[in-house]
Amino acid sequence: MCVDDDLWQVLEICKGDYKAALRMVLVANAYYEEEIVRLKAAASNGYQRVKQPQKKQVG
Repeated sequence: MCVDDDLWQVLEICKGDYKAALRMVLVANAYYEEEIVRLKAAASNGYQRVKQPQKKQVG
């Protein structure tokens, strides 16, 4: 689906009201930004790309 199709779908949902369509997109965007923050916080350290300290070799 292309961006133009998405735009027309939002406008259709909002019955052609451009202000309502913009509000809907901004609210959805804010929701998804918060969801990303929540999911990053919930992810275990095993899934994060963190450089692990190297073990010192004895010998």
